[in-house]
Amino acid sequence: MASDGCEPDIVTYGTFIAGQCKASRDQIEDIVLNPVIQARFGQKRSKEAVKLFREMIEKAEALCVVTYKIVF
Repeated sequence: MASDGCEPDIVTYGTFIAGQCKASRDQIEDIVLNPVIQARFGQKRSKEAVKLFREMIEKAEALCVVTYKIVF
């Protein structure tokens, strides 16, 4: 959004949070943790990213495709 010159506001965040409340817990975890994993890889902190990924596998029944694309 910001790359398009459109800054998120209170309505944007409210809509995002409302949508997340309707999603399953596993989906929410993926949405929240995927950017964290991606950032760790970007910061050359691969061990931390892989550790977080493994923790997600242990806790979740199935991860989304986006999570696997970030890691692999």
